[in-house]
Amino acid sequence: MIKNVFYYHKEINYDILHFDEEQATEAMVFLLGKSGGSMNYMKAIKMLYLADRDSLSMGHNSITTDSYKSLPRGPVTSNILDCIRWNVGEEWNEHIRTNG
Repeated sequence: MIKNVFYYHKEINYDILHFDEEQATEAMVFLLGKSGGSMNYMKAIKMLYLADRDSLSMGHNSITTDSYKSLPRGPVTSNILDCIRWNVGEEWNEHIRTNG
């Protein structure tokens, strides 16, 4: 039996989120370090999305500072996906290499 259930809702103004490439790179480097240094890119961005979602739902700040987009297989972090697909971002390319 569940004795206490609390619902916490915090209004988040997504318009004021500004993508911080350095912070997003640090989050990806941390994730890759925990997985042995490499990971499927889609799995990585979905894990970062889930980490962000959990952080925001607990009333904390975004881990990646990224915005989100809906794809056929579910939501992803938008700017991080662009960094992976198009090799954009000076900070990103200094620390992360994409194969293929």
